[in-house]
Amino acid sequence: MSTTIEDVRRALALHFETGWQDEAGGARTPIAWPNVSFSPPAGEPWVRFTVLPAEARRHLITGNRETGQRMTGLIVIQVFTPAGAGDGEAMTLAGAASDLWAERRIEALPGRDPLFTFVPEVRVIGAVREWFQVNITIPFEHLTT
Repeated sequence: MSTTIEDVRRALALHFETGWQDEAGGARTPIAWPNVSFSPPAGEPWVRFTVLPAEARRHLITGNRETGQRMTGLIVIQVFTPAGAGDGEAMTLAGAASDLWAERRIEALPGRDPLFTFVPEVRVIGAVREWFQVNITIPFEHLTT
């Protein structure tokens, strides 16, 4: 059985959820997950997690339709902090998110081919209404051999 985009998304979400914990074991900030109801906490930082699948194609001729496939995409972490309070907290959270993802090897399925993340890109969006926003995009690749 080949790894599906849902397997990849689930592995990436688990990596983020477990890595985004503070010293007490709780979430460093609230996380907005895709297609889950979320109300941003008033005056407190929060993040949004998204996986954007990109290209999937045959990478290696293996004689087996379950192997030799390459899947790529982007992980997007959006950091929101209260507008008007400077960029320090947003950049600190963006740095923590970048460190969590920079050039990692993550198992999509236990004992199966891993996926790899590459160098994160941090982009300051700025103040939008009541929030100051910084986006982090992390390319990933999964090759089923």
